Amino acid sequence: MLAWILTAPAAQVEGTRVPCPDGEGEVVVNRLIAQNTVGGWDSDGARYSGGGNFRELAVSTCSSGLSLLGADMGRGLSPAMMAKVEAVLQQIRAEHPGEDLTALPAHVRHGFAARIYGALDQPEKEVQLWMSASWLARDQGVGLFKGLDGPVMARLMLTAGERQLKNELAPATRKQLTFNLAVVAARGGYPNLRNGYLEQVEAMELTEDEAERVSALRRAIPLEAAYQDKAIAALSRTLIQRHGPSRITATYQLADLLRRRGKADKALGYYQIVAASEEVPEELTELAAYFVAELGGGEPWETKRFQKIGGLQAPEP
Repeated sequence: MLAWILTAPAAQVEGTRVPCPDGEGEVVVNRLIAQNTVGGWDSDGARYSGGGNFRELAVSTCSSGLSLLGADMGRGLSPAMMAKVEAVLQQIRAEHPGEDLTALPAHVRHGFAARIYGALDQPEKEVQLWMSASWLARDQGVGLFKGLDGPVMARLMLTAGERQLKNELAPATRKQLTFNLAVVAARGGYPNLRNGYLEQVEAMELTEDEAERVSALRRAIPLEAAYQDKAIAALSRTLIQRHGPSRITATYQLADLLRRRGKADKALGYYQIVAASEEVPEELTELAAYFVAELGGGEPWETKRFQKIGGLQAPEP
């Protein structure tokens, strides 16, 4: 095995070349050593670092399409496990005829991995991969927006920005502010606000670079939504199989995904379950309680109780 250290502004990553479990050559698996968090975090668990996010490297893909988290690829799969995933691999190859599966975008390969973990009956990893695929799609649309730490900060930014838009602004300033608000709304999980700000930007006179930036966000939206729907389906199918803290964490994930897909009424009941739980850390119950208050028509971002959330960590996926 060959190992090396890749150092970047965002992270230190150790890469190791190992045999593919399917016997089709070798593949690089990556291990995160250190990463900054200057990009903040979102309420569904996505974290951001300056200079790139490790999730881009977290899944390794063999030439056959076999895609796994690095640690699992390093451990390999038994013949019985390979038999379980062969039908999925055949489907993947049929969907991408003649393509180099190892060179496909990371979000596509995370989707491969999610399907493989589903075939292996590992639902927690299946959900994790559908969610990380959605984050990778979001990454393509929002780029690096530093220091956005969770839903309270997102709402405070949106509220302050909307006030600024009511002032007399230079056209270039209004254009940048409006696009920034679209990005914050995208990360915060407010699709109607995101779409409204994007429509405002698209009605302005844009440079070629600005038009491409807006188009990148537009292209990312349906990709992210498709992966979120896959995660919702996997969570809904397997939630009953979980117990204790795992079930409450999964319930929060389901609530936040539903909210991000514009299904606030369904999300509210799940948030309420989490907010009332004593089985998970306070950070998670407070996040859930925040959204219970917000979806109930309040403005919890203005209250002392919830303003501390900006200093909390995102829930683990």
